[in-house]
Amino acid sequence: MHKSITFFIILMILVAASPIIAQDLNLSPYGYISINIPTEDGDEYQIQRARVGVTTAQLLENGTVKTKFEFDINSAIVKWAYGQFDKSLWQGTVSLVVGIHPNSVACLYPGPKNLRLTRWPDMLDHHTLYSTGTSIWYKKGNFTGRATHFNHNSSSFALTFYGLSGFWEKNTCLGGMFESPWTTRLLHPYMGGMSCDDALGNLFFIQNYVQLPYNNRLYGQYDFGDTKDSWLFGINHEFSTDCFIKCFYETRDEKIIGEVNFAFN
Repeated sequence: MHKSITFFIILMILVAASPIIAQDLNLSPYGYISINIPTEDGDEYQIQRARVGVTTAQLLENGTVKTKFEFDINSAIVKWAYGQFDKSLWQGTVSLVVGIHPNSVACLYPGPKNLRLTRWPDMLDHHTLYSTGTSIWYKKGNFTGRATHFNHNSSSFALTFYGLSGFWEKNTCLGGMFESPWTTRLLHPYMGGMSCDDALGNLFFIQNYVQLPYNNRLYGQYDFGDTKDSWLFGINHEFSTDCFIKCFYETRDEKIIGEVNFAFN
């Protein structure tokens, strides 16, 4: 309980100070919190993450300097702390990123603030999410390339073109993902697979959602491969930007999972 109180106190301070901060220092504060809702006897409300952060962006003559700092009150850990320099080059944008920032592979899947389901696909659990090091990003139109050197001797890269992505992480995996740019109200397919360098073998997932009225989405996800197969399906209601109520059923644990997310920008 004291963690949630601390989160909301810091959040209110940031909200109250944001007009002054943004005007004087060009800062943009934000925060978000995810809370598990009891769905069975004996369950309790539990905070998954409670984060506050700030981003900056300063336009220079030869490019743009950005910074991001994010702190998780729930675990008392700094999650993001990096600087980024963007420059128009080769008819696109080249970015140099230094600090604690998302790994190249981690950039391919949304979250945690805008995670629509109650968990990531199983295959993404085996990647490095928070990397301390340096990245080079290049973006032009529908093409994005990222290369990261992190944690002294590790590296990764990812390439994306029109929703089709290929990725590699040293001593971890080689794989790809596809998020179809061609969708209908009933079809929003997203899928991926990878071959691991350890005993995990090959892992895959297939995901789809159906757009329902009143900002509701019906999701289904199937994880399979050289691991225990699992279905995750349920409904997500977005009541504000990056603010969700979720109710999902996980076949692996045979359990209903309830979650609510609040965010402010």
